[in-house]
Amino acid sequence: MTARLDSAYQTELAALNATRIPRAALVLLTAIAGSGVVELLHRPAIFPTWLQFFAAQSALIAIPLLFGRTLAKGRTFELVAAAASIGVVVLMHLYAIVAPLSTTLLACGTICVMAGASLLAWWSVATQAGLVVASCLVFTATLMIRGEGGLETTLTLFNVFAGGLISLQGNRYFELHRRAILGEALRRDAEASISRALETFAKEINRGLSDEGLEDRVAALARAALGSDWTLVLQAEADDEHLRIVGGDGRFPTALDNLKALALPARNQLLGELDSDEARLVPNWREQISSLLHCDWRSTAMVASLRHREARLGVLVAGFRKADVPDLHLMSGVAQHAAIAIANARMMNELRQASAMKSEFLATMSHELRTPLHVIMGYTEMLGDFLDDAADPEVVQILRRLEQNEKSLTDLIEGTLDAHRLEAGRTIVKQVRFDSKSLFEQIQIDARWLPRTPGVQLRWELPDQSVAMESDPGKLKVIAKNLIGNALKFTKRGVVRVTAAADPVAGQLTLTISDSGPGIPTQEVPHIFEMFRQATPTASEVALAGVGLGLFIVREFVAQLGGEVSVAGCDLGGAEFCVTVPLRLNAPPVAQLVA
Repeated sequence: MTARLDSAYQTELAALNATRIPRAALVLLTAIAGSGVVELLHRPAIFPTWLQFFAAQSALIAIPLLFGRTLAKGRTFELVAAAASIGVVVLMHLYAIVAPLSTTLLACGTICVMAGASLLAWWSVATQAGLVVASCLVFTATLMIRGEGGLETTLTLFNVFAGGLISLQGNRYFELHRRAILGEALRRDAEASISRALETFAKEINRGLSDEGLEDRVAALARAALGSDWTLVLQAEADDEHLRIVGGDGRFPTALDNLKALALPARNQLLGELDSDEARLVPNWREQISSLLHCDWRSTAMVASLRHREARLGVLVAGFRKADVPDLHLMSGVAQHAAIAIANARMMNELRQASAMKSEFLATMSHELRTPLHVIMGYTEMLGDFLDDAADPEVVQILRRLEQNEKSLTDLIEGTLDAHRLEAGRTIVKQVRFDSKSLFEQIQIDARWLPRTPGVQLRWELPDQSVAMESDPGKLKVIAKNLIGNALKFTKRGVVRVTAAADPVAGQLTLTISDSGPGIPTQEVPHIFEMFRQATPTASEVALAGVGLGLFIVREFVAQLGGEVSVAGCDLGGAEFCVTVPLRLNAPPVAQLVA
C-alpha cells in the first residue's frame, strides 16, 4: 500500500505542479513588477537598472510558463522551476548589490520567495529544501560582499534562516496533509473496488447453485475477481486431517486431474490452519508446494480458509506469477462468499435428496397400503353380502362404520398418491367429451359415501339442462369430492350447499360449495391451499383428522384444467369455495374470482 501511495502521490504531484507552478510563477512576476513601481516612484534614477534585472528575471520565470506541458514528466518540471526560482533569487541579490538596497528589504524579499514557493508551488520537501539552502547562501554571500556586519545584520540573517526553516516546515506539513488526503482517497477507492468485485462475485456464484462442478466454478469466478493466474479449491476430508483438491482454474504445472488425485495434510505451514479466518500471503509458495505436489510452481500464493459458521469446508488458494497482488481483504471476502455458496449448494443437494427420499417413501407406502386395504374392503363387501334383513342392527352399524373408515383411508391414500404425482410432475390431463349432467350425477353418487355429522344436510342446486364439455371428468370429480368432503368434515350442524352452473355463452362451469361451519380465520386464508397445511383450530374446536392434502390437490387440479379457485370465509362462521373451469380444456382461461 505504501509503494502504491508513493507512486500515486508522485503522479498526483506532477499533475498539480503542471498547473500550480505556472500560477506561482505569475504571482512572483507580478510581485517583482510591483517592486518596480515602487522603485519608479521613490528612485527613478535607478529604474533603468531595475528594468534590466526585471527582463532577466522575466526570462527565467518564462521557462516554466512556456515549457510547463513539455517538461511536466516526472520531476523534471519541478527541478527546472526550482532552478528558475533560485536564479530569480540570485538576480534579486545582485540587484541589491548594484543598486544599493537595504538589508531589511532584501531579507523580506528573500523570505517572501521562500514562503511563496512553499504555499503556491506544492513541490516536494527536497526541492523546497534546495531553494531554502540556496536562498540562505546567496543572502549570506551578499552580506559578505557588501561588508555588512553588526547586531542588526546578524539578526536579519537569523530571520532569513528562520523564515527558510518555517517555509520548509510548512511545505512538509502541506505534503503530509496532501498525502493523507490522497491515501484516504486511495483507501476508499480500494474499498469501493473490493466491494464491486465482491458484489459481482456474489451475484455470479449464486446464479444457479449446483453441487455438480461447483468447486471448478468457484475457482473460475475467484480467479476473475482476484486477477490471479490460477486458483485452487481444497476440500476438507471427513477426518479433518487432509485436504483434497476438488476444483481449479488457470494454467497449472501439471494436469488438474493429477492434482485432484493428491491428498495434502490439512494443518501445515503452507496452507495454514483450517480455523483461521484471515487470508494470508505465502511468498515462498514455490519452494514449499513444489516438494508437496511434486511439480514446479513459479508463483506467489494467497491462501484463505473456507469456513461457514462452524463448518470447516476447506481452503481457497490463488497464485500470482507477477509481483503485484490484490488486497488481502478482497481474498478474505471472496473466500467468505465462496464458503457460503459451497455450503448452500451442499444444503440444497441434501434437501433434494431428502425430498426424493420423502417422495419415494410416500409412493412406496401408499402402494403398499393399498394392497391390504383392498383385501379388507373385499372381505367387508363379502361380509355385507351374507347379512340379511334380520341381521343384528349393531352388527350392521359396525359394518357400515367399517365401510366408511375404509373409504376414508382409501381417499387418504389416493390423495397422497395424487400429491406425489403432482409434486413429481407426472399427472396427465385426459381430455374427454362428456355432458355436465352426467358429471353432476356421478358427483352426487360419490358424495353419499362421504362421512358427515348426523343431522348435517347436503343440499344440491344443479341445473336441469345439460351442457357438452371437453375436459378431464376424473379430476373434476376429485375437485368436487375434496371440497364437499372438506365442508362436511368442518360442519357440525346446519347445511352444506353445492351449487353448479354451466354457462355455454361464457364458456365456463362454476361449482360453489358453501357450509355453515366455524369459518376460516383471515390470517389462515393465504395458506390453506398449501401442502400439509390446515387451518389452526380455535380454543373451542378440536383438531380434525386429515393431513392437509385435499385443498392442495384441488388448487393444482383446477390450475391444470385452466380454471381458478377462490375462497370467501370469515371469522364469524361459514366458508364458501368457488371453482370456475372452462367447458373446453383448450379454451382461454376464465377470469379469476375475487376472494
